Amino acid sequence: MLHVFATCAFIGLLAARGAAGEAPDPASYTGPVERAFTIHCADCHGVMPASLSGAARATAEKKRKRAHRKFGMDEGFPFTSKWQLPKLLAEIRGEVAEEDMPPASYMKKKGVTMTEAERQAIIDWTQTQ
Repeated sequence: MLHVFATCAFIGLLAARGAAGEAPDPASYTGPVERAFTIHCADCHGVMPASLSGAARATAEKKRKRAHRKFGMDEGFPFTSKWQLPKLLAEIRGEVAEEDMPPASYMKKKGVTMTEAERQAIIDWTQTQ
């Protein structure tokens, strides 16, 4: 009986370890999450749109190098980052939930705001990866 219990415990441990190490699902990024990142984050963390101009462009150009060190969106998801993916997603989730990102001052220069639905889509998505 002890042998059966030990075998089940070992299998359960392997299953849990496999779930934690699973690769992120790039398909889960497409749709509303990708649109929100493209509209609100790519100016600094990704490819800056050619249409971005004025004060928003000047600010994004100034912030890009530092923003890319945190994470880069140039190649899509999974993002390049100085952090492992779980830490990066936790950072994104926290900053988006606290409304630190995208910065309100930058969004004002750009003339757009992140909607609550976009914010929630990102938060929910970071919790499923």
